[in-house]
Amino acid sequence: MFIKEVRTHAIENYDHASEGWDYIVEAHTDEELARLIGSANSPEQAIENCRDVVKVLRERDHDAENSAW
Repeated sequence: MFIKEVRTHAIENYDHASEGWDYIVEAHTDEELARLIGSANSPEQAIENCRDVVKVLRERDHDAENSAW
């Protein structure tokens, strides 16, 4: 199901806060990752499927940060 590969990618990119992979590391269980990965046929596709969600979450937080001021 590529959960390990996605989690490894997220950990390796954790310090790049602008990319949002910290969300995967800190807030997603294996079951949630499985849903995000969906029917991916490769680790690369699984990462890309999760990247779409990570982008949305990061943009949402960025908007919230900007509206706080």
